[in-house]
Amino acid sequence: METVQNSDQRYRFVMASLIMFLFFGLALNYFAVSPVLKLILDEFPVGYGTASLLTGLVILVQLLVGIPAATLVGKYDTKAINSVGWLLIAAPVLTIFLENFWLILLSRLMIGLGFGIIGPAHVPVLMAWFKRREFIIMNSSTIFVTTLGIAISTAAAAPLAEFVGWRGALSLFGLTSFIGFAAWIILAKIPQSGRESIKEEIRPRDFIKIIRSKTVLVLANMDAVAFAQYSGLTTWLPLYYFEVHGIALIKTGLILGLMPLFAAMGIIAVGVLSFRFNRRKPFLYISGVMVGVGGFLSVIGAGTPWMYPGLLLVGTGSWLYVPVEMTIPMELPNATPRQATLTMGFLYTYSGLGGFIAPLGLGALTDLTGTYLLGFMILSAVSWFFFVGAFFLPETGFRKKLNMS
Repeated sequence: METVQNSDQRYRFVMASLIMFLFFGLALNYFAVSPVLKLILDEFPVGYGTASLLTGLVILVQLLVGIPAATLVGKYDTKAINSVGWLLIAAPVLTIFLENFWLILLSRLMIGLGFGIIGPAHVPVLMAWFKRREFIIMNSSTIFVTTLGIAISTAAAAPLAEFVGWRGALSLFGLTSFIGFAAWIILAKIPQSGRESIKEEIRPRDFIKIIRSKTVLVLANMDAVAFAQYSGLTTWLPLYYFEVHGIALIKTGLILGLMPLFAAMGIIAVGVLSFRFNRRKPFLYISGVMVGVGGFLSVIGAGTPWMYPGLLLVGTGSWLYVPVEMTIPMELPNATPRQATLTMGFLYTYSGLGGFIAPLGLGALTDLTGTYLLGFMILSAVSWFFFVGAFFLPETGFRKKLNMS
């Protein structure tokens, strides 16, 4: 495997661009099925609960893979592990050839498998290439392109489907990820320190230490409730707007595209402000209020002008905190690439549980009760734990005040 010396700092800009493009491709694929879910339901004789697997199963696989993937990072070549993850994420490029619902579901499963690997596997790459003060900037930039990718796919999927069919639209998004995978194979370099720092054996007590950490547990629960609401809304709001309020599918896709687009506008500001003032918790408080209020308004205000402020708030709040969440594990006392990798693996696994349950629960409740509102209101109420949980986290921007207990 090709390696570079840490002194070759100019190449980090190549690595930064490469990582951001890969996450952009991941984002294009992750929620792309939601705006065309109605078209899929029209073609295949499956219920809402089964159709929700196209989103929910992605998250389920992601949560099952997170911790095992974190252990593999310490045993195998870092570039190779990341390569496998990025290749799996490109699986939807084959959608145009798939005529069976279950094969399409399998291609979606590959995204979750790949993301479950990449979540922890890319952490040592970042920690090897970038300085501690740059983590928040890099994480903010990565989440910026991620939200941009989701905005583009949710807004463009339905219009694209009119020209190339929904299979063609999903395949085009998958092609972007495949191009990113090829670029990774050719351009990616891993410093020697990025390989050696995580080669120690992963022991059960390492996981126990993470699970017993109040900071990690609170952070995981906060992310789980925010992701649950976001996943549920992005999966079912298009159909809710279409079936209940008569908003055309193309328009609902454009409306849902506003959620991550609004977030993209604020994420870079979060990175710059957090870098400048070295604070983390204020952004968590702000996100908590936005997630709670926005989720409620986006549902209750459907078909009225209140819908748009609701989408602005929930879309921005659901992503604004993510760069901070990704940075905190790297800033914990005596944080090492191995510890940060295991922590991120646990966070992806735990938060993914909420993201998996929400779409399936909403689909099942809709089948059972004949209304979307009950599920939406449950998610809205639970999402307020995010705001409450922020009070129990340490301010990692000030290292003297950190506490892992």
